[in-house]
Amino acid sequence: MRHGQAVQMDNLDDRERPLTKVGQQNVESIGLMLKNNGIKIDLIITSPAQRALQTAEIVKKMADFNCDVVVEETLYFYSLKTIFEKIRNVDDKINNLFLVGHNPILENAVRELSCQHTSLAIKPGNIVCLQSNIKSWHETANSAFVFNFMKFPDVD
Repeated sequence: MRHGQAVQMDNLDDRERPLTKVGQQNVESIGLMLKNNGIKIDLIITSPAQRALQTAEIVKKMADFNCDVVVEETLYFYSLKTIFEKIRNVDDKINNLFLVGHNPILENAVRELSCQHTSLAIKPGNIVCLQSNIKSWHETANSAFVFNFMKFPDVD
């Protein structure tokens, strides 16, 4: 998931920018959509940026996820290789992983993991679901996943 809409403030460090009211509402609607569709998550990994951390916490609350939220530095504008290494190291007891991060790295990761070579625009508050039959996160590789759906917030 890409973090929700964040405030644009020149006097704040990029990592410190919080969600706007609209951003919060959009993320809440995604959380409710996940809950209403019975989607379960075993672990949330988020960027350390304030807007991403807020997104992760709001989704967890609204979707009633009973899981840990882990802050991972590599989700803040690092390379695909570094992010894939982190995914490969996820404990295999985790079946459903939820990442909260930033563009362009999220768009690139979705394209690489799912072999989606078409234009893909993940806007703030959008969620993309990928599925795979891999038995272990160590098997995470290009084209290992299938694009399932992309959801936009119901609120603007």
